[in-house]
Amino acid sequence: MEVRDPIFGAIPVSRAEEPLIDHPALIRLRSIKQMGFSEWSFPGAAHSRLLHSVGVMHLAGQAFDLAFRDHPLPEPRRAELRQCVRLAALLHDLGHAPFSHCTEFAMPSLRALGLAAMPPEVLKARGDRRASHEDYTIGLLTQSSLTPLISRGFPFTAAHVAALIARELPAPDDFFIIDGLDHRRVLSQIISSELDVDRMDYLVRDSYFSGAKYGQIDVPWLLNNLSVYVENDTVSLALDRRALYAFDDFLVARYHMFVMVYFHHKSIVFEEMLRRYFNGPGNTYSLPADMDEYVQIDDIHLIAHLRQAADPWAQAVSQRRPYERLVELHGTEEEVDLTWAEATLREAGIDTIAASSVGKLSRYAAVGQKRESAPPIFVLNRTPGPHPAAMPITQATEVFERYKRERRIARLYVAPEALEPGEAAPQRQAAVEWAFVWVRRQVLPRDISPLRRSAAAGYVGPSLWSPCVIHRRLAAHHPRRRRQRLSRHRAARRGPRRRATARAITPKATAPTTSPTPASTSRPGTPPIGTSTRSLMRSSPPWASRRGRRSSISARARAICCRPW
Repeated sequence: MEVRDPIFGAIPVSRAEEPLIDHPALIRLRSIKQMGFSEWSFPGAAHSRLLHSVGVMHLAGQAFDLAFRDHPLPEPRRAELRQCVRLAALLHDLGHAPFSHCTEFAMPSLRALGLAAMPPEVLKARGDRRASHEDYTIGLLTQSSLTPLISRGFPFTAAHVAALIARELPAPDDFFIIDGLDHRRVLSQIISSELDVDRMDYLVRDSYFSGAKYGQIDVPWLLNNLSVYVENDTVSLALDRRALYAFDDFLVARYHMFVMVYFHHKSIVFEEMLRRYFNGPGNTYSLPADMDEYVQIDDIHLIAHLRQAADPWAQAVSQRRPYERLVELHGTEEEVDLTWAEATLREAGIDTIAASSVGKLSRYAAVGQKRESAPPIFVLNRTPGPHPAAMPITQATEVFERYKRERRIARLYVAPEALEPGEAAPQRQAAVEWAFVWVRRQVLPRDISPLRRSAAAGYVGPSLWSPCVIHRRLAAHHPRRRRQRLSRHRAARRGPRRRATARAITPKATAPTTSPTPASTSRPGTPPIGTSTRSLMRSSPPWASRRGRRSSISARARAICCRPW
């Protein structure tokens, strides 16, 4: 059997793997979108979790073959390990809820799942936390109709497959130990690590279907340079040093995909609105703890429920009526604090949604060092030089240090009706302007007293109803003053002779034949309102030198920019 994939072409599927792909647990993944609400922002991103899982299985087989090509293994045991890692890659996303990660906050507690494969000490310490899709994956593998299907068709059990997906699960026996070496770590790293095939597939696949080019990475080069490294009788994943720059690009590409695609403002606001529905009093939806019932839940089931629900949040999500993005800031946690702006809007009776997204380069990059829970990946140096033969990848590249600071995106959304004219429109509009003023002063401190006075007086002009217009007016205040200061600085450097040249080139003011109205009055020596810089350049005399023409344009542009808006 072959699966025709738009990314990797024809993917072979063995006869023993066919019953798994036709199982209801994997058929369910056909109706779960890989990118959740991102499809509503990127219409091409309609691919399913099943297609992603098959692609990960294909890459896992290739990664195993290339990493173990120089590692001695008995042939029967090599085939068993290869098949086990392929199944772990195929089944690693079994537990995803509808719209992928968006509905995990509707899951029950970990203890409610009744996972027999979970160690008792783990259940005792973390049993009260909310279950995740990894917990559902373990449940579907170890206590569903999929469990005997794996045991009958392969020389290992579902517990061995689950041990490669969940690191906290104990290995059921010594299946992964060959010639005194434990191979479980390297097989788990192929599935989930900083250099795993899961990320390779979803970066390339999501980039292809969404149309974004950030996720284009060199997958063949990374796979061809995979290897293994033995330390303390444990086999770990390794990478040849010549592919280190490709690894850096792999991390940065994932970082940019999160910031630019996965954290899209519309996807985030729909997730927050769905969260409000699940946490609100009108919620009548919950994910079942029983595995056989959970297999029946998919995206279609959730959308049908939201359409029938009477809750306004459910109706807004099902009808795709998102809150409007009012403010968006990028930076550190201190730089993107929107607490004051949110409180100001709420005091004015404006309903708000505050959302914060955090982008990390990798699990190693939080403090520039690896965490205890992340097994190290090694870099092998096979060429003569000052580098040791093997070293942790955190010490071999500077990309972790360069991107160690978290990238936080803070957004403030408001209800669409808050920006529409109504009885309390002046108060709402003043609060909106005040929020913008506060945010702008936090990011780029500047003198905005005219705007502050107009906002405090409750002035609402007819062109201020659009938040884009408000944003443009507030943002334009600083560039004008910057151009004004720059023009004064250049005029001071030119000296009296240059200023005289500028005055000579500037056309003289003519007395108006009629008394002008205040709306059309211009100061003497300035062109009419609405004159652009390009038209000023065309109106400059052809005999003027480049410096003289630039002086003339600067003088006229300064006169335009200094007008009060």
